[in-house]
Amino acid sequence: MWKLPTMGFRAVGLWWSDIYRMTANFVSVKMRRMEQRGAAYFKRAAFAPIDTLGDELYDESGQLRLVRQFQTERVPRMYLSE
Repeated sequence: MWKLPTMGFRAVGLWWSDIYRMTANFVSVKMRRMEQRGAAYFKRAAFAPIDTLGDELYDESGQLRLVRQFQTERVPRMYLSE
């Protein structure tokens, strides 16, 4: 229990994503008010609940899914500098 004047923080609503999921769900880049750089916007499908991370790490052959995907697809174009 927290007692004043101490302030406490609790993490809620944790999520995870990866570069391929983010790329597939990219919507646009818009300028935020009072900022000098764009902010990327994504569909909610880009983000998965943290409790699914463990099940998503490995593919059916027991290999790390993202490593295998990176080996075949490389870096998505969205993340490359031109």
